[in-house]
Amino acid sequence: MEINKTIELLAGTFLVLILATIGVFVLRRMKDPNLDPAVIETFRSRVRAWWLLFCPLVGAFFLGPTATVSLFAMISLLAFREYITVVPTRLADHRSLFWVYLFCIPAQFLLVGLDPHWFRARFGISPYLVFSILIPAYVFLLVPAWIAASNDPKRFLERIAKIQVGLLICVYCLGFVPALLTMEVPARQTEEAVGSPVLPQLLDSAVEAANYAAIAIETVPAVVLPETCQAGKTTKNLPESSPGSSESMRDDPVPDDPAPERHTVHYPGTPASSGAPPGQTGENVANERRDMVEKPLPKPSWRKLRLLFFFVLIVQISDLLQYAWSQSSRKHVVAPTINSTRTWSGVFGGAATTALIGIALWYFTPFTRWWEPGVVAFAVSLMGFAGGITMSAIKRDRGVEDYGTLVEGHGGILDRLDSLCFAAPLFYHLTWLFLNKT
Repeated sequence: MEINKTIELLAGTFLVLILATIGVFVLRRMKDPNLDPAVIETFRSRVRAWWLLFCPLVGAFFLGPTATVSLFAMISLLAFREYITVVPTRLADHRSLFWVYLFCIPAQFLLVGLDPHWFRARFGISPYLVFSILIPAYVFLLVPAWIAASNDPKRFLERIAKIQVGLLICVYCLGFVPALLTMEVPARQTEEAVGSPVLPQLLDSAVEAANYAAIAIETVPAVVLPETCQAGKTTKNLPESSPGSSESMRDDPVPDDPAPERHTVHYPGTPASSGAPPGQTGENVANERRDMVEKPLPKPSWRKLRLLFFFVLIVQISDLLQYAWSQSSRKHVVAPTINSTRTWSGVFGGAATTALIGIALWYFTPFTRWWEPGVVAFAVSLMGFAGGITMSAIKRDRGVEDYGTLVEGHGGILDRLDSLCFAAPLFYHLTWLFLNKT
């Protein structure tokens, strides 16, 4: 069952965290001169940050998709606030920031969390087409207008760019993480099980079409036929000029039409005499089909929650492995002025190791082929590095060490989620590409 896979993944992750916590406790009490205290302290801070990240995330999982989306909306709000406190703003920018906090961030995550079936049934388009352009198109145009309306042109372009970059990283990119909960994630089926990789998509499309057809049939009002058209009646009252109104046809009674054959959609694994899954009646199935277009909130899916957790886990593992590889070989530093601890060997060594871990976790993912999570993990690791070094450059430009003080030893939320923000859009689109390939 899907929930069993999810529990196994969560239990394994927390077991590793417990072992890491015990390992840090033992290392801090060892008096080995070969151990670098700074490295041990960095690892201890990372473990503590992982506990603070995974515990609320798992709690939101069990509360449902709405709680998960709300959690990331709150994280996005706090991350954007940390960013704005670092970059300088003027008093005239407060009006635009007010509308960003009040409207832009809530609207973005509201669109992310809506059920795509409900949204498509109501408006005829996918919510992705709206939330994917809301910020980079419309909000990016409104922010300059709001700032211009404040009648303060000093450093106008610089002030616009600062707010737009913050929205792009802290809100738009981070919004692709909970968007995984509304992505179409089919159950993994091997080619041997179905005979063809195209067949599962055809079956899913047929079942979805049958569901909507059933809803349409249930909502069509009953039509009362005229007495002359009812079964068992003659056609004597037909007009003379009507087609087929000869005397022979008017005198002969119309035979009763046989009852139309009733076709039902059978769910896989159910007996042919039942049109509903085991333990459900036809009325319950009809209600579930109707809920699909009547309820705006998505239904819980352990497969989607597990995919989201896999992404967060891979990003955190990538950060750790890139740091470990960089410590093993401190040559060829990527950008010494911005981040003196990241080397090219650490970047690609960490990405390759992360790819192997992604392949090892293939059982918990919906990817069809075993190498697909490895490719995704490798790309996510490289994009995570890009996020880390970009946000470090912003901190060096502003002359600050951290974005905040929420996480002991690692600053604020944005210090721990910089890699997650940059990797989220790439993971979303690569996953969609692999899961929807023809």
